[in-house]
Amino acid sequence: MFIFSFIGTIGFSIIGVLFSIFKTKLNSNIVKYLRGFTFGTILILLFLEIIPEPFHEFHHILGDYSIVIVIAIIAAVLGFFYLLHFISDLRPGHFKRKDCESHHIHVDSDKHSLLNSIMFLISVSLHNIPEGIVLGSAFLTNEINGIIMAIFVFGLHNFVIPYSICETFLKNKISRRRAILLTLFSFVIAYAASIAGYFIGDINELFNAIILSVSAGAILFIVIKELLPSIIKNYDDNIAISIVLGILITIILSLCFGGVH
Repeated sequence: MFIFSFIGTIGFSIIGVLFSIFKTKLNSNIVKYLRGFTFGTILILLFLEIIPEPFHEFHHILGDYSIVIVIAIIAAVLGFFYLLHFISDLRPGHFKRKDCESHHIHVDSDKHSLLNSIMFLISVSLHNIPEGIVLGSAFLTNEINGIIMAIFVFGLHNFVIPYSICETFLKNKISRRRAILLTLFSFVIAYAASIAGYFIGDINELFNAIILSVSAGAILFIVIKELLPSIIKNYDDNIAISIVLGILITIILSLCFGGVH
């Protein structure tokens, strides 16, 4: 958990920062295909592992009431994160969205300001907390699922986003060293959240069930609010292929190494 959560959060973010530092432009098609692959991978994990697992865990504690409790927690988590996004969208100088509904990968040139860059960083940092919890809790039920999520879900995702954050700082004439440190800060938060999610859920059966339910709600939010709208907006045959590849590779890895069941 420690090793692969680090790779999936901080490791991939370092690669994204390096691409930004050395002025390597990310092709928009590459971003779309990575997003499609991530969507296919997370779709399998979501419906075959992430959502069913809290039902299974709560059933040992509450019996038939488990369905009501899990649905209530998932609904509460969805509502909470939708509220956070609604509040963040009300802030002055909010980034105009273009090609990416989730992290403003392309921003209007006249909106580049230090304040906007800082708000951008805060927004992503808050977003990384539930992602970290989801990643850490994935290792509670099955290590292979945790590894798949660390590399193929959050890893690929965390390659693109730090690239965008660091790029906005550099355009605001912030020094490379400070831009790197500020960018990596938000992904250190994700790594810390993954550790917290793992250890809190490991306290006892009840904490485990609660954390898994929160994770299910958080990952469902990421799919509904961020990945799905972007997939629909930019859908083409190549994205469809990348989604299918994500699904097939996840299933193959899980069958070979005992992941999704």
